[in-house]
Amino acid sequence: MDIPATFLDFKNHERKVKRSIIIRAALKVFSEKPVQKVSMREIAINAGISHASIYRYFHDKDELFLEVFLMGLEELKNRLDNLIDKPVDKNMLNETANILIDYLSENDHYFMMMSQFMIGGNFDNKLTQNFNNSMKSFLDRIEMVIQKEGGKNRLRYLTHLFFSGINGILITFINYPGRKKEEVKNHMKKLALIFVNIFRDNIYKENNSL
Repeated sequence: MDIPATFLDFKNHERKVKRSIIIRAALKVFSEKPVQKVSMREIAINAGISHASIYRYFHDKDELFLEVFLMGLEELKNRLDNLIDKPVDKNMLNETANILIDYLSENDHYFMMMSQFMIGGNFDNKLTQNFNNSMKSFLDRIEMVIQKEGGKNRLRYLTHLFFSGINGILITFINYPGRKKEEVKNHMKKLALIFVNIFRDNIYKENNSL
């Protein structure tokens, strides 16, 4: 393990470690109950820190909520990066859909958190801007996949259409009652495959529309 060179380095390192512990404690709590029912006190207890001390690292629950969400979004972006680095083939859109379905159904608290932001959570301008910047970076990757599949015209329009289509499948079926989780996930992937085939046809129409 690298030893910090100065006491200031040590303090900065210590602060990062403590923030990481709090974020992971928040992830555990957010995964167990709806976000609106989570309190900073509960997160503090799970992190082993006093309720008063947690505010030295995060101003409020909304800021912590965003940090936890962005951690999941980074993992999604990494998975898409690995796909984008592969040679071009005609299954990339379907693989992209499967990446989203796999990750968000296995970590459905991230999907619920994303939905809360998109539906219009009451977050301050700074947090909303941070969320929008991160989502833009995420959507940029989907746009790259669409380009690799032959998309040329109105790429952002197609990107939004693709993402909202997969989101629609997830919203409708992710917590479908009376079905096993794996069964639901496989059903969503079958629906996604049909959607991707229709979407791919739309790419060709867009290419010939201008």
